[in-house]
Formats: sequence, structure tokens, C-alpha cells
Amino acid sequence: MNGALTVAGTSTQASVTASGNLNVTLTTVLTSKSTGSAVFAGGVKISGAPFAGGSVSVTGALSITGSSTLASITASCMLSVTATTVSTSTSTGSAVYSGGVGIAGPAFIGGYLSLAGILSQAAITASGNLSVTSTTASSSTSTGLAVFAGGVAIAGSVFIGGILSTSNSSTFAGVWTISNTTVSTGTSSETLLVSGGKGVSGTTDFSSSSTGSGTVGGGVGIGKSLYVGSNATVSGNISVSVGSTFTGAVIVAGPLTSTSIVSSSGIISATNTGDSSSTTTGALVVAGGVGIGKSITVRDFIKADTVTNKPYPSVIPLTGDSTTISGAEYGNRTYITTASSIVVSSLILILDS
Repeated sequence: MNGALTVAGTSTQASVTASGNLNVTLTTVLTSKSTGSAVFAGGVKISGAPFAGGSVSVTGALSITGSSTLASITASCMLSVTATTVSTSTSTGSAVYSGGVGIAGPAFIGGYLSLAGILSQAAITASGNLSVTSTTASSSTSTGLAVFAGGVAIAGSVFIGGILSTSNSSTFAGVWTISNTTVSTGTSSETLLVSGGKGVSGTTDFSSSSTGSGTVGGGVGIGKSLYVGSNATVSGNISVSVGSTFTGAVIVAGPLTSTSIVSSSGIISATNTGDSSSTTTGALVVAGGVGIGKSITVRDFIKADTVTNKPYPSVIPLTGDSTTISGAEYGNRTYITTASSIVVSSLILILDS
């Protein structure tokens, strides 16, 4: 038939061939595979592009060998996309979604997961690397590359290239090692900066700079007081810029430098055995004066420019009231002069009395 064929009722045909348009004007809604304006008992092959003004329902498998643009897809069974196009952006890949994707169940990704925006998940499980390439810095608990509303459990090691800030208490069950070697010169230049308290519950004692409950490879800046319940061992210099008070024994094996007062209610012991040959050498060097409330015992030589003394009831005076000793004096008794001062030009050797 070269003209139009109009069928007012239902027509069953084994095949229909049309060189022009094939229009079905019936408006019967499709509710199953046997209802609708046109029902095909077999397959339908369309060489061109099909357009569906409503929903498309497929009870079996739907295979699309080329690109297909759909406003929405609802599948009661598996939706498989066999294309192997790699995704390098939001507009490339085997399947491209202009909007969001809602997944009620678990999602498995065999390769990388790249996110250009924010990801909110109740849980994330990754068998490979989980990489976040954003460079947003963290300044609070709600900012940064990744924000976790709850806790984070990490079974392996953690490496942090920047600063670690904690607003509450931190608990470490094992050894805590800081490998930064920055030397501390104050409370703002250090390897470890603690503005509040720091408690280490480990009881491992130390025997060197690499052992103990807490080990720091670099410097430590402490803005306030430091309390040590047992011994404190320093293998290098100790510099004190303000007054320091020690209630127990203080043992210094190396140099101890203080620009202020060092006060101790216990013994201050310097185990360095360096001899003194000037006012800047020896086991203990004091740039200013030294006040001693009681006796002083010296096993070896005393060298002084000026010695001021007072008379005592039982004395063995020096010859005359001379205030100058020109030669060395040796004795095993106490020598006291009534002069106001003694100028010593050589050594005085005091032996056991």
C-alpha cells in the first residue's frame, strides 16, 4: 500500500514494513508487556535513535552498545554497564551522571575513587589506598581535607607532615616517637609544643635519650612549670634564664648555665672532675658572688685575689697585721688575721685540720 493505512481497532500482524512514518495514535497506558498502544510479542530492532515520552520498563536485560542519555533509570534487577572507558573527570567514564546518585546499600569500587566535592558517609571501607588530594588546611574540628564527626581507629602507623593539634586528652598505649630534630630555643620554636598538660601513663624508665615512656628526637618547649618525680639526666648544657628551685639532689655531669638564681633545698652535686685554673674553668663556674651560710671544705688549693675575714676567739694570727701574703702558706690548723683583708699573690694550701 503506497498511502496511509488507518486501523481503528486492534491489528495483529506477523510483520509490518513501512517506508514512511509508522504512527500509533492510541493512548493506552503501558502497565505490562501485554498492554499499551503497541505490543510486540518478539523483539524490536531500531537502527536510529528512539525517543520515549514516558517511562521505559524492561523486565529482562537491556543492552545498549552505544551511548545513551536517560533522565532516570529504575531497575529491579542488576544494572550492568560493560563499557571499560576509564573516568578521568566528571564527564568521562562508562557511566556519567549529571546529578547525584543515591545508593541504599554497599558500593564496591575496584579502582580509585576521586571526589571533587565533599563526601559524607556513615562508613568507608577501602582495601587499597584512600587518597584525598585536596589541599584545604585544618584549623578546627570542622575544617580540613577530611572531617570525621566521630572517632577514627587506625591499626597501623600514622604519618603527619604538618602540625598535630588536639583539643582534648590524647592517650598513647605504646611508644611515642617524634623524629623532628628542631632544637628548642623557647616556647615557640620546638619539636613538641604543649600549651596544656601532657600525661604519659607508661611506666617504662629511661636509660638514654631513646628510651622511656615518651621519646622526643628534637627539642621540647615548655611554657610553664616542669615537674620530674625522679631523676633528671641531661647530657648537654642546661640554660636557666629565671630562678629555679630544686627540692632534691641535683647532679650535673656537664655544663650548667644559669643567668638567674638557682635554689635547692637538697644537695647540688657537680660530678664533673675538671680542675680550675681561672675564674672561667672548673666543675662549677659562678660569674657573680657566692653566699655560703655555713662551713666550706676544700680538699685542694684555694686561689683568691682578696680574702676578707673577722677575728675569732681561738686564732693563730699571721705575723703582724700585714694584709699581704707574699709566699705560699701551708698548715694543718686554722689561720685567721685581724686585718680587714688579705691580698694573696700565690696559693694557700689547706690540709686536714
